[in-house]
Amino acid sequence: MQREAAAGAKEKKASPKKKAAAKKAPAAKKKKASSKAAATVSGRLKAVWIVLDASFKTLATFEYRDKDQADEMAAKLTAKKGKKHVVRQDRAPMDD
Repeated sequence: MQREAAAGAKEKKASPKKKAAAKKAPAAKKKKASSKAAATVSGRLKAVWIVLDASFKTLATFEYRDKDQADEMAAKLTAKKGKKHVVRQDRAPMDD
């Protein structure tokens, strides 16, 4: 009988801790930013050529029809500075 009483007393002491742990609400889920919304906000886009240095920093932007000028500038910068410069196609907002 004493054993039963002692076991019952332990259960009473342990149960408030278990109840408190069970009462905690689950963590709220974080909302992810919608990439579709960011793409459509800018409106219409046009193709352009950009000249980039070795660390992919944009040095100049050219209209799509001026690719020859972009290639020429990249070649001159590569020869002058000794580091590779590249031309890449990109999209920019259209001027209305």
